[in-house]
Amino acid sequence: MTAEAVTHEWQRENTVAEFIPFQTHIDEHTVNTHNGDLLQVIKLKGVPHETLDAEQINLWKEQFNLLLRNISSPNVCLWTHIIRREHKVFPEGTFDCEFDRKLNEKYAQKVCQSQLVVNELYLTVVYATGENNKLSWLSRSAKHTQLIDKQVKALKALDSIVDTVMASLSAYQPKRLDIYFKNDHFYSEVLTFLDYLVNGEWQSRISPKADISKSISRVRPLFGGDTFALKGITQTRFGACLGISEYPENTEAGLLNALLSTPFELVLTQSFQFLSKPVATELLLRQQNRL
Repeated sequence: MTAEAVTHEWQRENTVAEFIPFQTHIDEHTVNTHNGDLLQVIKLKGVPHETLDAEQINLWKEQFNLLLRNISSPNVCLWTHIIRREHKVFPEGTFDCEFDRKLNEKYAQKVCQSQLVVNELYLTVVYATGENNKLSWLSRSAKHTQLIDKQVKALKALDSIVDTVMASLSAYQPKRLDIYFKNDHFYSEVLTFLDYLVNGEWQSRISPKADISKSISRVRPLFGGDTFALKGITQTRFGACLGISEYPENTEAGLLNALLSTPFELVLTQSFQFLSKPVATELLLRQQNRL
């Protein structure tokens, strides 16, 4: 294939940025998207569910259902990501006794020879402003003013919702991801999380001034019929996607907990969109007519 033909093929290929909706940081916690939506990410340490009885687990489930009812709004969407990734860092500890210290060092060396995997749980709260569809008839200056006002109101609403979520999930030790300063640079915990979803490799990310969608990708994603590849400069990572098309009629808390102990890395993603009462009623009536 000639150089001209190769160039032509590359020009036909869609850029990765076209499939990434994130635009920029608008404050230390919040990222906006190209269509005006706002999002904040909460990291949850989780709870030791293995040692608890079914009654306590069901109580937490009911508390979470109550939270969903409290924040219910057609503007709100929730995304959860369970990231199971390799993490070769042994927990630190302080030991006064020399024997204890040497035993811990030997044990750490032994453990680190095997694969160490960590489970991380993230909850993303997305607030849809719908600004692109409702302001097209305004002049440019008026539209800009209206957009700023809508974004300020949306940001206040999002902050309030996230505060409610963190208070309700206090047992899970929540932390709102933000920006921190290190080595003369501002690093973004939100972008580090999003970077992993895009590139499949954990790497701290500096908060950029440019469009996030154009700077976050470090790999070339290639998708086949059953598998995909993330082709980087030094290595290529392979994986596969499995979709849950329909949940069983009867579900229970912890239905997917077996995935937390798999011998491989994975990302489990689920989303929940609130519907307004008229839309929900219409969908139920439509489904009823099909029966």
